[in-house]
Amino acid sequence: MRLYKSIALLAAAVASVAGAQAPVRNPPPQVPRVIRDICPEEGCEYGDWIACAPLNVRQSEDDSSPVVFTLAKGTQFRALTGNLRVLRAGLVVFRGTVRITDDEILGNDTLVFTPADSLYPLFYGSEGSGSWYLHGKEGGGPWFFPDVHNDSAATPGVVLIRSPVVKWWVRVRDAASREGWLNATNASIAGSAPHYEESPPRCPQLL
Repeated sequence: MRLYKSIALLAAAVASVAGAQAPVRNPPPQVPRVIRDICPEEGCEYGDWIACAPLNVRQSEDDSSPVVFTLAKGTQFRALTGNLRVLRAGLVVFRGTVRITDDEILGNDTLVFTPADSLYPLFYGSEGSGSWYLHGKEGGGPWFFPDVHNDSAATPGVVLIRSPVVKWWVRVRDAASREGWLNATNASIAGSAPHYEESPPRCPQLL
């Protein structure tokens, strides 16, 4: 009896270890995660920007970090580089077999998703594409699910459960050579997308 009990305990232990080592098809990504030296918006370029509202510049990439200086409305400053912080991954699920084609992004390839898949959007890039996490790997492709970046009609069988939450921190320098970090996620600025703006860049309220 004692032998059988020992065998049963050993089998349970082996099963537990095997289960722990078994690959998981749809693990969520670890967050927060930082994508460094990225300008994520449509047509985004670092360079000479203008503050279209008072903007606090902080010591580090944290909303609770001390403010080192404030850019007054209408002030021109230099955007040096930036980091994107993914605080929460999005989640897309599928209610059937879904095939995604996009000649501009995928060429002749076709993406196929099934209800066994979970897609975790990380951040939108530009021109209809972005970064996502799928089957334990970070990659990307067309942004085929409707959200704030793509308000087109929903793809049948594709359900957006939640959108990703990101913060974009930009290293800036003012005319006095002071430097710090600006939370540019929803900041009122001009000049960050020169190909889509008037030249020279101007704030609408300053026209």
